[in-house]
Amino acid sequence: MLCFSENTITQVDMESIRCIKNVRTLCLHSNRIPANVVSNLRDMASERHIDIRLAENCTDTSRKDFQEQLRKCLNMDKPTYEWDVFITSTDEDEDLVENQILPKVEEEWGFKACTNYRDYIPGMGKLADINIRMEKSKCMLIIITSDTEVKKIPGALEATEMYSDAQTTGGGGHHFLRQTPKIIPVLWNKETKEPMEFKTLTFVQRKTTHQEKYFWDQIHKSIKQSLYLIY
Repeated sequence: MLCFSENTITQVDMESIRCIKNVRTLCLHSNRIPANVVSNLRDMASERHIDIRLAENCTDTSRKDFQEQLRKCLNMDKPTYEWDVFITSTDEDEDLVENQILPKVEEEWGFKACTNYRDYIPGMGKLADINIRMEKSKCMLIIITSDTEVKKIPGALEATEMYSDAQTTGGGGHHFLRQTPKIIPVLWNKETKEPMEFKTLTFVQRKTTHQEKYFWDQIHKSIKQSLYLIY
C-alpha cells in the first residue's frame, strides 16, 4: 500500500503511477485532485486492478463552492444593521414603550433601538417602511398587552410570515436569523393570553411570581443574545 492521503496534491503524473509495480492499494483521498485526473486514475485502477482510493477530492468547481461557503461563514457577506432592536406595539401602547421600555433598553442597557412611532420615514409606504426597519434590526421586540390585536401591531404578522417561510423551506433557525430579525414576543400583563400567531415561539411573560422576578432579565438576555446569533 502507498498512502498519500490528506495532503494538498493537485496533480498526478500518470506515467509514474504506471511504473509502480506490486502495489495493490494507492490512497489518494482527501487531496485536491481535479476531476479529469480523478477520472483517469479510476480508469487506470480498473485497467490494472489496483484499489485507488480517491474520495473527498476537490474539483475546481467544488473548491469554488467551498470557498463561497467559507466566505459566508466568515461574515464577509454579513448584512448591515442600523439598530439592535426594533420595538413595535399598537398605537394605544406607545406610552408604555416610551415611558417604561425605552428607558430600560436605551439608557440602562445601552442598546440602539427604533420604534414604530418614532423612527419611521415620512412619505414612504407603510409596508416598505416597516420592512426596512425589520431588515436593519437584529431583533424585534413585539409588545402584547391584554387588549392587543396582533394584526394592529406594525410588522408583527409580516415577521411571523417571514419566520414561517424560513422554517418551511428547510433553513432552520440559523437560516432564519440570517434573513429576518429574531422575534421576541412580550406578554406585558399577567392576564395577557398567548396569541395564536406566535404559537411556535417562546414568550417573555410575567404570569407567575418567578416569571415576574425575571421579566426584565429575560428581555435583556433575549436582546443581547440576538446580537451574537447574527451571521
